[in-house]
Amino acid sequence: MARAKKTSTSRSIKIKKNKFIEAYRKTLGNATSACKTIGIGRSTFYRWLRNDNDFKEQIDDIAEETIDFVEQELKKSIQNGNVTAQIFYLKTKGKHRGYVEKQEVELSGEVDNNLVIYLPDNQRDTQNDNDK
Repeated sequence: MARAKKTSTSRSIKIKKNKFIEAYRKTLGNATSACKTIGIGRSTFYRWLRNDNDFKEQIDDIAEETIDFVEQELKKSIQNGNVTAQIFYLKTKGKHRGYVEKQEVELSGEVDNNLVIYLPDNQRDTQNDNDK
């Protein structure tokens, strides 16, 4: 009797996985939305991903399909004259031609072992440590 229950449970999980795959594809690879659609928790999704190579392969394929879809939509925007899309494309695909944003910093003089450089985004107080 226990064997029939295990087979039934396995079949039920396989059905849920197939429904998840369908929902994942429809949501363009959004795991949270797909989980909500079929009524499972994200931890279940990640457990399936970890323990089922076939399931993982299907999820990976959907991720690649989604990138292909978005890339095609980006190209449509470029063809329609969207300058932002054109710039984005050049910054990502045209790096080898020099389409990159860089912050160049030139240092001159001697550097001692106590040199500290504060960058604007590191949430530090701009007050000099010596003034405290």
